Amino acid sequence: LKQGPYGGKPVVRRVLVVTPGSLVQNWKAEFTKWLGRERISVFTVDQEHRVEQFVSSPLHNVLVISYEMLL
Repeated sequence: LKQGPYGGKPVVRRVLVVTPGSLVQNWKAEFTKWLGRERISVFTVDQEHRVEQFVSSPLHNVLVISYEMLL
């Protein structure tokens, strides 16, 4: 996400991952495991955290949301 194959510029700025509700936290954990907290910020949507918060914040690169919350 942070560096592209052409001159190091990012190919993708933000990512949307839509997954079953039972796997939302797993996706967040995998991003953290492989990329670390300092390299990428993952935002998960739940009852307390809404999509609008992700959209208005430039800090997060990845949005992980369940099918149910997307509808």
